[in-house]
Amino acid sequence: MNFRFFKSLYWKISALFLLLLVLIGAVYSYITLFTAEMYVQEATQRVSIPLAKSISEKVAMNVEMKTSPEMMRKVFSDIISFNPTIEIYILDTNGIITYSSLPEGHRMKQQVSLAPIHTFIKDEGNTFILGEDPCYLLDEKVFSASPILSKDKNIGYTYVILHGTEYVSSENMLFDSYIILLGQRTLLVTLVSAGIVGLVILGFIMKKLRKTKEAVQHFESGIFSSRVEVKSNDEIDQLGIAFNSMANTIEANVEEIKKTDSLRRELVANISHDLKTPIASIQGYAETLLMKEENLSSNERKKYLETILSGTNRLITLVEQILELSKLEAKQIFPKPEPFSVAELVHDIVQKFQPQAERKQIRFRTIIPDELPFAFADIGMMDRALSNLIDNALQYTPEIGVITIEIQRNNGNLFVNISDTGVGIAQEDLPHIFDRFYRTEKSRNRNSGGTGLGLAIAQKIIEAHGFAISVQSKVNDGTTFSFPLSIVTS
Repeated sequence: MNFRFFKSLYWKISALFLLLLVLIGAVYSYITLFTAEMYVQEATQRVSIPLAKSISEKVAMNVEMKTSPEMMRKVFSDIISFNPTIEIYILDTNGIITYSSLPEGHRMKQQVSLAPIHTFIKDEGNTFILGEDPCYLLDEKVFSASPILSKDKNIGYTYVILHGTEYVSSENMLFDSYIILLGQRTLLVTLVSAGIVGLVILGFIMKKLRKTKEAVQHFESGIFSSRVEVKSNDEIDQLGIAFNSMANTIEANVEEIKKTDSLRRELVANISHDLKTPIASIQGYAETLLMKEENLSSNERKKYLETILSGTNRLITLVEQILELSKLEAKQIFPKPEPFSVAELVHDIVQKFQPQAERKQIRFRTIIPDELPFAFADIGMMDRALSNLIDNALQYTPEIGVITIEIQRNNGNLFVNISDTGVGIAQEDLPHIFDRFYRTEKSRNRNSGGTGLGLAIAQKIIEAHGFAISVQSKVNDGTTFSFPLSIVTS
């Protein structure tokens, strides 16, 4: 037998629900029977107020005529013949029973408490009250009472038990035959109907919970596309909405982690390749120096040392660029904007690259309007970005080429354009030129090109200032990089 099935939340809630229905039914039955019985007794007591007065008048008449006990029992018998469920007791002023309608020899108390009787007479029967039953030691019954007056003097009390022994027998039979059976059947049908409806509704609720659980289990097993179907806006569907939102976030994070891991592996591979070439060159020339130290001329030794120095400088540049790009991507470097002249910055950078341009017979051309407003940016970071873009243009512009730096003012910003007459970039390569270590197959080889980090660094610097860099290029016709700069507002 599979006990796990009965340990499910559905069966636990169902058992609790059914137990609650049974308890409600039991309490309802008890309250209904008790209140019905009390109502009958209260109604009987109100209706029977004249009965005790009538009996008192007859008893007073017989007392005055000094009637014998046999004659008194005859009076009681006549009254009881019309209402066999009552019991009549005649009490003296101390509550002692002097006459009774019970058969001779019947066991009963000798005295009855007068306190309930006094309360009943004083309130004229308007308050429901129970009195002692002389036939039972601990039982109380509904009663009616009236003083017995003889010559305006109270000589005792008529005490009528309205629900006597005969009534109790009839009452039990009545309840057993009609009220209880009918009530129990009606209540049973009501509880069964409520139980069935409740279990069906609970089944629908648990079905939604099971679907939510299945979606969570599928997601846990690695099916990240698993989602909870939401049809309404109740609490369970709100739970599903929360799970779907969490799942979307987790799935996005997983994809980002995969992408980052892929980029990390690509970065390690690229760095390894870029470091391997200068390290191998340094190692080769250093080993040659050691092996042929005595046979090398001073010119050869100088050439080898210059090659080693060049490789070392290339390594230092590569490491510095990697660290700089990592800090920019991690947002560990923040711009410190200040007003500065873009024209002066451009002239300084052009002067810095002038010797390199002259060696390739490349001409710089600057187009800068007069009375240009100051830019508002981090001058050091802008120097780095412009230098990287101009260095990139120098690397991929053939001899006797032209590099143009143009500054324009438009829509409240300054726009910097750096154009060259180089080999250009193919359309399929344009979306990737800002990727780390990316080189086009035709022109950006590792021997003639740079590290593949210059454009990525320039892009991150521009983005750190809240702008974007754009590029336009055509193969064998040149390339143009453009980006805006904020200006100083008065």
